[in-house]
Amino acid sequence: MNWIIFQKKKWAFQIMQKHNINQFNRKKAKNSSTITAGIMGAFIQKTQRTLQSLPWQVVQVVETTIPGNFKLWILVESELHLIKLRVPKIYYVNLKLPKVADEGDLFKKCNGILPRSRAVYNLYMYSVPEELYRKHEKDVFLDLSDPNVEGIYETQVSSMFRVLSQIGAVCKLQKRCPILDTYELKHLEMSNISKNSYLPKGSLKHIYFYHHKHATKKQHMFGLFITPLKKALILVVDTVRTNLMPNMNNLYQAERIIKKEKNSEDDLLPPEGIQFEVRVETDLNVVYKLLQKYLQSYKDEKKGPSLLIMQCSANISLLTSNIPVLAEFPQTQVHIQDLDDLYNVLEWQKVGAKALIRNYLNSERVIELLTEQCRYFLLPIGNMPSDPAIFGSDLFFARHLKQRNHLLWCSPSDKPDFGGSQENNARLLAENQETSSEICNVPGWYSTICIELDIDSLAINTLLQAHHVTDIEGTTSVSAFDSAATPSLDDLIGGNQATYDETTRCAEAFKILRGMASTWMRDISVYRNIYADFQVIHFYRWLRSPKALLYDPALLRTLQNLMKKLFLQLVAELKRLGCMIIYANFNRIIICTRRKNVEDAMGNIEFVIASIRNKELFHSLQITYRQCWEQLVWLDTANYAGIQGKLPKNIDNIEQEGEEEEHEETEKEDGPVVLMNWNIAEQLSEKAGCRNSFNTVIAGYIDAVYQKLRSTNNPIMLAPVLSQPYRGLSAHEDVAEYAKNLINGDMSQMLFKVVEKLNRILPPRQDGDFQALKYINALCHVLDLDPAVQDAVINLKSNLLRLIGVGEFSNKAVWKDPTVSYVIPQIICKACNHCRDLDLGRDSFRSEHAWLCPLCSTPYDNSEIECLLLDIVSRKFLAYNLQDLQCKKCSQIKMEDLNKHCTCASDFKCLVSKDDLIKLFEKFQILSETFNMPTLRETMDQLLQIT
Repeated sequence: MNWIIFQKKKWAFQIMQKHNINQFNRKKAKNSSTITAGIMGAFIQKTQRTLQSLPWQVVQVVETTIPGNFKLWILVESELHLIKLRVPKIYYVNLKLPKVADEGDLFKKCNGILPRSRAVYNLYMYSVPEELYRKHEKDVFLDLSDPNVEGIYETQVSSMFRVLSQIGAVCKLQKRCPILDTYELKHLEMSNISKNSYLPKGSLKHIYFYHHKHATKKQHMFGLFITPLKKALILVVDTVRTNLMPNMNNLYQAERIIKKEKNSEDDLLPPEGIQFEVRVETDLNVVYKLLQKYLQSYKDEKKGPSLLIMQCSANISLLTSNIPVLAEFPQTQVHIQDLDDLYNVLEWQKVGAKALIRNYLNSERVIELLTEQCRYFLLPIGNMPSDPAIFGSDLFFARHLKQRNHLLWCSPSDKPDFGGSQENNARLLAENQETSSEICNVPGWYSTICIELDIDSLAINTLLQAHHVTDIEGTTSVSAFDSAATPSLDDLIGGNQATYDETTRCAEAFKILRGMASTWMRDISVYRNIYADFQVIHFYRWLRSPKALLYDPALLRTLQNLMKKLFLQLVAELKRLGCMIIYANFNRIIICTRRKNVEDAMGNIEFVIASIRNKELFHSLQITYRQCWEQLVWLDTANYAGIQGKLPKNIDNIEQEGEEEEHEETEKEDGPVVLMNWNIAEQLSEKAGCRNSFNTVIAGYIDAVYQKLRSTNNPIMLAPVLSQPYRGLSAHEDVAEYAKNLINGDMSQMLFKVVEKLNRILPPRQDGDFQALKYINALCHVLDLDPAVQDAVINLKSNLLRLIGVGEFSNKAVWKDPTVSYVIPQIICKACNHCRDLDLGRDSFRSEHAWLCPLCSTPYDNSEIECLLLDIVSRKFLAYNLQDLQCKKCSQIKMEDLNKHCTCASDFKCLVSKDDLIKLFEKFQILSETFNMPTLRETMDQLLQIT
């Protein structure tokens, strides 16, 4: 009984003790949660105050799957934040009659300058959610048929471009803007980057991701370098799991030492002692899982704000779908790709490993340069496109236009967005067919020193000096013929503004364009900014590129007209200073100096160039020496030969020093070297030595005449008077007599044997191919370039034609260039930005499969040239259908639409004949077959069948 009483007391005590313990634990937990909540609340409030008061360094703007919704990766006080941003669809409607805007409407009345200076009646800005706009997009464009709607503008401006142009690289919240879960674009404004530096060194840790694959085989190489942890994961995908990779630690150290010796800046190199993990797999899914796990483990360690550097040959969105953790880091892409045939070797793993390490060692330097460029562009580092020059110019121009209250005409196509009327502006597209920039071509035989000059920066110089071009013509920008006429009040009220020339309607935009270029030039001269110089170099390529968002053919046409006027002024100035122009286009000028030695010729040309540079009109023009000729035989850019001279070493020219030394050694050993470039010789057959004989005869004749000139002790030629001959051997009577005797004597006897042999081995064929006749016409046409020996050449040609049974005055005896060709003007090399006219059929700078840049030997993209030709065909066809009709008798243009005959009772004819169009199409058909352009060939076949 006592035991039971004791147990009851014990149990009661245990229950009370347990109750006290539970009560104590509840109080402790409550106090702890209160403290935790207070700490978290203070932390959140501090973060909110930081976002409100400090500027945001935008690392990347990412578009989401929801239309109009974006993610912003921003850096604020060494903390990386992910901000949601909603961007509305903004467009403008110009109504002829006003409408009442009530509170809560999605539109409001505003002021703005429309593209091409179109009349503003009642302009309203609409700001609607992107989803709502896409749902009713067709209804918006149906409103264009409403007579009250003059136009709807900025419908093709993408939300991404609007965000990048408005917030830039550093932005901040507007004052009194609350902390929200999702911000609107109107809440953000661009901040001054000079006061707030963008991404200073060390603010972001770098993770490098590399991927390259074979074009057809199952060969991949992935590289993930976690630089903060000094770890790297190398994954190789092959058909078999065979590890043929080199020792990555030794390879990395060796390549790093080589890189460090070339570049002393050790801070731009990745760290030493990186631990490599190499695996070879056969399944891509396994590789994706390993990369996902590796990146996720780094993310869980929370080492601080990190930037993912992507250098991939595959689509990044495809990689992100297989490796979702990639989307949890801000990314920037390195647009440098390895060669497609990199893995086309037996030891492809070793070659790929070396390329991977070299790319990683260059990554820090690339990111440093990319960051500096983003600071100048005011662009997030994660949004730098593959062609920064084109996109940067679009960005600069859009901001300049918006600052002056202009509406944008952005368009992804080659037709600018003019509020729906761009379909009616086809006339300008049809008329904007660029012709060759060739201004002057004087074929001849030049026996004195000739200097070739390269002309650069003509476009940017013309833009900066545009206001002086009309002054030189004797007019002003107000009274010039190409200035826009002031519309009358009746025209403004009735909406009947006449458009005589679209180029006059873009005068305001052209002024803004000139202001943008002036800003770049000021940054170059004052701050020595290399990225401003980069934009200036690529300015003309941007203005000509239909891929540019703000491409406008009227702006391009305006500048090209001014370029031609300024270049004509340059040629006139050279002639005024006593220069004889042999050839001139926008890129180069060949001058006959009328001097017998290089020193005197260079002294004369230096004086001329110094005089030109002192003129304000040509102040920004870059003129450099390319080469000189002691004797030059010139027909055109594809047909010339001569004795090349040597420029003084203190002259900056673009020729290779090695080539000069080689040329000097050859000249010492074998005498002067005759350089030959005859496209007409390529039309001659190689059989029976036809082509070789042509080159031998021309080279031998040039060398013989040159040697005779050198042996003649004539005094140095002074600048001749106008009556003195300047071409050929007319000024050297003894040398001219020697040349005539040479042609009538030894050359005639030799050519008689050659022509007789050609006529015997290569007789005339039924298809019209007559090699002996082609040989005679080509050879005599070149010799006939010298007026001093024309009589001897005519006699020689008559005798040669008699040998093959062709009459001297026959149409067959007239030389005709048999080359099928077409000149594409102003082709720009993407590697060195060299601009030149490309003669497709006669250009000497070409390989078996592509045309080459003459400066850097980079091949032009054959598909782009094919697209250019297709665009030319489209414009020619459009111009043919939109052309005017002209009276055959009085030559007046047809005014009325329904009249069948002119008022003089005569019939009408087309300004562009059908035969000319068919000849052009046939020429393009031959070019497409010669240079492997299947799409162009198919198009030409179809068009020729129709016509």
